[in-house]
Amino acid sequence: MARPAPSTLDPQELQEQLDANLKQEQWKRYRCTLVTPMYGGGVKAGEVDVAMPIRATEIRGQLRFWWRLLNRKKYPDTQELFKAERAIWGGLGDEDTLAKSKVAVMVSKQPGFKTQPSKEAKAGIKYVFGQGEVQWLSAPQKFEIRLQYPASLELEVASAFQWWANFGGLGAKTRRGFGAVQVHDVTAVSDQELQDIGCMIARAETTEDELSAWQNANNKLHQFRQMPGIARARGGERPGRSFWPEPDQLRRDFRMDDDGKHKPMHQAGNVFGRAAFGLPIIFDFRKSSEPAKTELLPAGDKERMASPLILRPCIHNGRWTATALLLPNWKEALHQPLRYKSGNGTPMPWPKDEKEQKRIASTIAPMVTNDELRGSNPLTAFMAYFAEHQSDATKVAAIKTAIIGEITLEGARLKFNRGSGTLSAEKSGQSYPVEVKEKSLEILNNLSDEAKKKVMNGDQSLRFTVNTKGRYLIKVEETK
Repeated sequence: MARPAPSTLDPQELQEQLDANLKQEQWKRYRCTLVTPMYGGGVKAGEVDVAMPIRATEIRGQLRFWWRLLNRKKYPDTQELFKAERAIWGGLGDEDTLAKSKVAVMVSKQPGFKTQPSKEAKAGIKYVFGQGEVQWLSAPQKFEIRLQYPASLELEVASAFQWWANFGGLGAKTRRGFGAVQVHDVTAVSDQELQDIGCMIARAETTEDELSAWQNANNKLHQFRQMPGIARARGGERPGRSFWPEPDQLRRDFRMDDDGKHKPMHQAGNVFGRAAFGLPIIFDFRKSSEPAKTELLPAGDKERMASPLILRPCIHNGRWTATALLLPNWKEALHQPLRYKSGNGTPMPWPKDEKEQKRIASTIAPMVTNDELRGSNPLTAFMAYFAEHQSDATKVAAIKTAIIGEITLEGARLKFNRGSGTLSAEKSGQSYPVEVKEKSLEILNNLSDEAKKKVMNGDQSLRFTVNTKGRYLIKVEETK
């Protein structure tokens, strides 16, 4: 007969016994701090496990991912890579035979279960998190990880753990910096090591704390993809039209343009550059006269494509720094074939032809600054944008619109601002000001006396044919 368990257990005695066993078995102990809130991570998707917020199986899965990333070049044949991976990390074989992992992971001291509502997050974090309100495991919180593996695997496992400690995380949405972990006494991955496996890194401003660095990293992505004045027209109560080409291509494919108020005009054509940042993407115009809510997916039967971009707070030169990392598969992400979940049309990814890349990039405002391309594709352009510091003279406020050809708009109104002495054209809810004040006088002097008088007196009954370049008005002709 089995001996009954004691009615009471002493937690301190159990911990001491566990520590003694771990020491005897030569486990490696790592002191860790959760530095950004953790989303999900439990058995049920999107929820934190109350009893065990951080799971050892998840950490082992993360280490397995980084091991595979680091050994792609060592095993160029996918079957050989799979065999080597399975030999270390375990898994099913060719005939459903189970191989045990040689790497044991234990979370010996769990963090406390402290949560915070996601609604408290700032704009940049809310943007990358998306819709919905949940509870996140709050940060900072301390915990411990212990690893055990054969001495022969020291280099491979230690390297995977180092990379995870620098760029990985816990829970869901780790590629946007959720669940970032600081592992004490683990060295930083060098820029040369990053370059050797095909990664690209960019760093923004350093900050005093990790949460500010995390916020700054995600703000950069929000600005580059969506922010009025950078990625879209400023508009009034609602942001204006996007400077990215995808919305206009949706209008073409679904033949809906807000009853002619938002006719497709972007010169890039059929290209969905932002798909490279990860899929799916949901486009929601919010008006019944424009395309219905549309989901962009990878071609085939896949429902998602993981982003090749990691945004995270990292310590650089002793200070917390907003960091962006492109994984080695970033070029593949650019050219991933695409499909709509429903509806007609074939959305196209970023082209492979270098000349066409530069042509398209030159028409997308966030990819251009001071009449020069930040990059010939959305990912490298973002990395350049990410690294532009606030101390740079022209930063966000002076980003110029793309190097695009002139666009002719018929039936535009002219608006004269007496206070500033500047002129602007308005068409389909968008405003096109002159770039420099002197241009206003030049345009007005080329109008007939009657038209000039009406415009300067605020009469907007006249319609004009105007030429724009990017966001700016450059030429006006009176409609006959």
